[in-house]
Amino acid sequence: EMGDLARLWLAIHEVPVEGAPRARGIADGAGRLLDRLPHVLQRYADWARESAPACRPMAEALALAGVRAEAAAVELRRLPVRELYCRSDARFSNVIARPDGRLAMVDWEDCGVADPAQFVADLRTAPNQEDLISEEAWRAFSETYLAALTPADPDLTRRISLYELLIPMLWLGWMAERILADAE
Repeated sequence: EMGDLARLWLAIHEVPVEGAPRARGIADGAGRLLDRLPHVLQRYADWARESAPACRPMAEALALAGVRAEAAAVELRRLPVRELYCRSDARFSNVIARPDGRLAMVDWEDCGVADPAQFVADLRTAPNQEDLISEEAWRAFSETYLAALTPADPDLTRRISLYELLIPMLWLGWMAERILADAE
């Protein structure tokens, strides 16, 4: 079914982008967190050093990961992007099988024009999703998807890998902010 899902995503990309809304994602609220992520994770490490010594090793590792995420974000912003109409909120709970066996999708309010690399990475790395895609299933999706888009978007694969790093880091940043707010 992952090959079928890739073909469905490719069909969604055929929606004209002119006049379409922006997709919600890293470009809006998450993007603002991405800009302050190294600072948030360093604040968490500083807090853990004083208030939660048992958390210190992980907090120090997160602070270092925040610096690496910042470098990835800088690289990502420098790469050219071919924006398409995209399916966001790519959880499998939003994919349904029709009675005739064709795949369909529900929950469209976050969809719109964006970098498709972000949502491909989200498909693979989102919480409660990352352990649902075997390497074989991922290959079935990515081979079909990338074969269709990479000729017109040669940086797509690199952007996907950068988003695969940044999306989990954003979740960690949100959790660290919550812990710091609760601690205050």
